Amino acid sequence: MNIQIGHDAALIESKKKLISGTYLHNAWYVAAWADELADGKVLGRTFLNEPVVLYRQGDGTVVALDERCPHRFAPLSMGQVLDGNRIQCPYHGLEFDGTGACVLNPHGNKRISPRLRVKSYPVIEKHNAIWIWMGDKTPDPPRFRTSR
Repeated sequence: MNIQIGHDAALIESKKKLISGTYLHNAWYVAAWADELADGKVLGRTFLNEPVVLYRQGDGTVVALDERCPHRFAPLSMGQVLDGNRIQCPYHGLEFDGTGACVLNPHGNKRISPRLRVKSYPVIEKHNAIWIWMGDKTPDPPRFRTSR
């Protein structure tokens, strides 16, 4: 009888964790529908309590970066895509490439500190959806069904 009560308590606790927002980080999640992300458009979303900005590069490749500029934490989703490959922070104009590296500091001595970088997330586009990997491990190769 005690085993059953302990088992029920563990089950209830695991359900509480799921309801409270505990999710798997090392998994693929749908970030957006492909048609939501037109060329030049910037899209801000939150996944697993982490704000992310999505945009397309000039060749159509989707980029996902940490939403906050490392300088003053301005939301990059309020910025704009420049030359099809970089996103510009709306606050001081710092520009970041698809890897999250700062590639332009338009102020002062124009020096770029190695700390001026944002996290980038692996993304793929498949079946009219954009998928994002939020984990810290190497992404598993996605396995999508191609036919029924």
